[in-house]
Amino acid sequence: MLTRSDIHAKLLRRYEDFLRAWLSRVSFFPLRLPVGRLPDDFALIREYLRDLEMGSQRDHYRIELTPRRSKKWGQQDFPTAISIETAEDLLHILGKEAEFEQFQRNAILIRATLPQLEEWMSEYPQRIIEYQDEWTQLLEVCQFFLQNSQPGLFIRELAVSPHTKYIESRKSILRQLLDYLLPDSAKNTEQSDFALRYGLRQHEGLARLRLLDNQLNQRYGLALTDISTITSELNSLDLSQDVGIIVENKTTFLNLPPVKHAFAFFGSGYDVVKLQQIKWLQETRLLYWGDIDAQGFEILASFRRSLPKVQSILMDHDTFDLFKDYAVTGTPTIPIMNLQLTAEEQLMYHWLVENNRRLEQERVQMLYAVSKLRQVIDSL
Repeated sequence: MLTRSDIHAKLLRRYEDFLRAWLSRVSFFPLRLPVGRLPDDFALIREYLRDLEMGSQRDHYRIELTPRRSKKWGQQDFPTAISIETAEDLLHILGKEAEFEQFQRNAILIRATLPQLEEWMSEYPQRIIEYQDEWTQLLEVCQFFLQNSQPGLFIRELAVSPHTKYIESRKSILRQLLDYLLPDSAKNTEQSDFALRYGLRQHEGLARLRLLDNQLNQRYGLALTDISTITSELNSLDLSQDVGIIVENKTTFLNLPPVKHAFAFFGSGYDVVKLQQIKWLQETRLLYWGDIDAQGFEILASFRRSLPKVQSILMDHDTFDLFKDYAVTGTPTIPIMNLQLTAEEQLMYHWLVENNRRLEQERVQMLYAVSKLRQVIDSL
């Protein structure tokens, strides 16, 4: 049987349909909710009907009754459905009168400002409510991008009244709106980063590079071996004919000895993905040496999304077993499925997750590590 609490729950589930109907100017009422199967005992039915009647006095719904003859009780009226007759009744039951008034005002504002969003509103009416106090600001930002395709400015340079920190905090809804509004020529859908997607400038992170072979210094006329600079500037230093070693630990990075035909990047955890902006790395033989733990393999997989040819090194069972006395408890991790790992890496990843173990990179003896690095580089 449909209880009074069931009525509220069912109407709440239909609320979004009601919003869509209002936007589309489609009739939505009366809204009928069948009461379901009734008990055989009419005394229980009568008690149930009294409860519904009490609820109807407060919640303004109509009880549909159907006359039916019973052998035991004779001709009686049986409740068959609850009917909501008007929008006012629905909103009263749900306690959403004020919310719906604000929804109407925002819908009128959106239609007047950007009528292109009509279909978007019907598809996502709850988002109008979610940002109910922010539509003036959101629409102004959208108008700016419609009028200034791929502006090439920093977010803080945009000529809009909302504070730029507001834009940074509302990237999710703005991305949804801009993807809907902007033509393909005004957005780069291959980029997930907000700035890169909509043609904004962004502050570049620094990449730290060490040249491990002095012949590289001579080739480029560099007096420096340890270089920190923005990633775009490294595009002019083409080391694609040599071998790059990406390491996670700063101490390890600084202690790497000379290695012929090699250079090293300091990866610094998930920050390693910033290296994707260095174009010549796409053609470079890359070795990734991270901590032997679940996070190390997740970072490797993240790195491979943009540089799929990178090869892991010193992240295998042999290395772990050789230095297992230095292993510690790892960070409890729920395994991520379908990571971009080789079959062997996948097995090692799941073993580390299941056993919650971690061998930090700096715990691997440098003599052993350099020997392995040189073997792999010589074989490339």
